[in-house]
Amino acid sequence: MSSIGRNELCSCGSNKKYKKCCGNNATIVTKSYHKIGNVIEIKKFDDPILKTICKPLNKNEDISFIHDMVSTLRSEITGVGLAAPQIGIDKRVILVRQTIMINPEITYRSNKNIMSIEYCLSYPNIMVNIERSSIIKVQYFDENWISRTEQYTGLDSRIIQHEIDHLDGNCAVGIEWFNNKK
Repeated sequence: MSSIGRNELCSCGSNKKYKKCCGNNATIVTKSYHKIGNVIEIKKFDDPILKTICKPLNKNEDISFIHDMVSTLRSEITGVGLAAPQIGIDKRVILVRQTIMINPEITYRSNKNIMSIEYCLSYPNIMVNIERSSIIKVQYFDENWISRTEQYTGLDSRIIQHEIDHLDGNCAVGIEWFNNKK
């Protein structure tokens, strides 16, 4: 984990500076990624990008759309995660609470699964009971292109699995919506 500076915020969602917050092993997010971006309309239902397998983001590509992802997620009262295709970007980037993950890959899934209700900003008013691994390890790059491998449990594990599904053109909530639409 990088050294904690004055401009770094706790990722627990409190928007407090890390040292004055919970410190519960929260991932640090630099304040520079809390610049105001555009709030982008979230792609919904039949939009083809929601079925697209996203391409990896390369180091030399523009990442300014991440500001838009942060602003868009913050504008959604119930949102806790967002994948780039949900705002029309065909790249492997997710935002979980305030943690930015570029090219995330799940490298470990526990055998213990937990069933819980999920919803999705791209499929509003639809709730689906979904079984997911309770513990995962994820390898990704942060916004500074530093490689990270982190273990996640509970709600964060569930959110990450859901958002990575979006990057692969799959969303269990969307599949349920499509099956009920027939």
